[in-house]
Amino acid sequence: MLNSHLLELIQVLNPEEVAGFQKYLDTRFPSTGTSRKHLKNLFNLIEAERPEFSDDKLNIKYLYICVYGNEKHVKGKLDKAMTELAQHIRNYIIFQENQKSFNIFAQWLQWSIWLRAKGLEERYQKAVEKMEYLLLQSPVQDISYFQKRLLLEQEKHEQLGLANQKRGDVNLPSVLKFLDINYQLLRLEYLNRLQLQQKVTILQLDESVNPQFIHPEIPQTNLDEIPALYAKFTINKLLKHKIPPQQEVEEFTDWLKLHESDLGIDSCYRFWAYLRGMYTIILNTGKTEVLPKLHQIHRENLEKGYLFYQGKLSPSAYKNVTFIANAAKHHDWAMWFVETYKDQIIGENETMGFYKFNLASCYFEKKAFEKALDILPVTSSYSDYNISGKVLEIKLYYELNSELLPYKIDAFKMYVHRASKNLLSESKKELLLNFINILQQIYLSPKGGTTRAHQILSRIERKKAVAEKTWLREKVQDLL
Repeated sequence: MLNSHLLELIQVLNPEEVAGFQKYLDTRFPSTGTSRKHLKNLFNLIEAERPEFSDDKLNIKYLYICVYGNEKHVKGKLDKAMTELAQHIRNYIIFQENQKSFNIFAQWLQWSIWLRAKGLEERYQKAVEKMEYLLLQSPVQDISYFQKRLLLEQEKHEQLGLANQKRGDVNLPSVLKFLDINYQLLRLEYLNRLQLQQKVTILQLDESVNPQFIHPEIPQTNLDEIPALYAKFTINKLLKHKIPPQQEVEEFTDWLKLHESDLGIDSCYRFWAYLRGMYTIILNTGKTEVLPKLHQIHRENLEKGYLFYQGKLSPSAYKNVTFIANAAKHHDWAMWFVETYKDQIIGENETMGFYKFNLASCYFEKKAFEKALDILPVTSSYSDYNISGKVLEIKLYYELNSELLPYKIDAFKMYVHRASKNLLSESKKELLLNFINILQQIYLSPKGGTTRAHQILSRIERKKAVAEKTWLREKVQDLL
């Protein structure tokens, strides 16, 4: 049996890491017993079989011959080589991680601590100057920057404290200043995440940790001088609203566009995600005028990489971009997006299901209803896709005037009512139940019944939380 740990490691390596590790195997490294040539052959043979890892190609006997050729068979030799290869992958990844900016700073910090302990004052000061230089070279002042700044100020304090003769502030004001900034940044980050979680599920929270009862007080000077802090503080205020004020959301959108270069890609990735979520909440109230702006945001975020995680799209991002493009009547672009990125979705077993659902939604918008129904996945282990698939299925049965529609409506109502709070929040249930109840009223209404149609239309407008509001309006108009 092959070393499962080795297969797991090779499975998750991205192309850049594969190429880097192959170069690493070409360099001199501490010998662990197996030759570089054999290790490289073994790695290339296994890597070539990703992601399926064919049993025909990766059985012990076949691999042994490919790696060692006609050499005499030695029991356990291949197992030992696989263990060593896994260790080399681990060493390579750790080495690469240590070359990243934060870890280079951390290396210098550890070096300075050692120099301080040994009393090498001159060398110590050069190490501190190097850390100062690294911080000056930082292109953005994000949470990583302020974490490093706090560590540096703490180290300065430790050094000054050694020689303190009851004079001076021993750098404590700077330590406290950057301690406060780190606390503010981290606290707002987790408060915002918790507020977002509250919008999608029911949480039983004590008032001491409930974001709705926590109102962070941030010095105005910090808000003016630190863009990342201002962004998190603004998001915190906007998320406190059940429906974020549209004008304030649009103002923050303009601000974020102007300050992207001050924030860095990691911060922008998170801040744009919050904004996209807020626009979606506004859209769900029936304010379709935000559609063009949200579609444009998706296109810009896609181009700048803010929608990707490690080079791939999450299933929800893939669906949201498709949905908004179609809702904004950019059907050809939506189809292009679905086809272009179908192989860049995060997931192992369901990526084809994600692709088929989004393709079906595009066919629906192009009124190819039977084609859409043919490829629509029956179910999904992802609750978001599962629910969206059920909604799309019902819409398709309505458009096709299917006799099965009443049964699908009843089944859907039962599904929503029985769904646990962990699966569907109360706000999501309200959206879906309002949708299905109004659709049932439309289905039972005769064509030409003007009074009845206007009554239904009035109900749609009165209710703020209704899924598929635009489509429902169109179906009512068909009755007139």
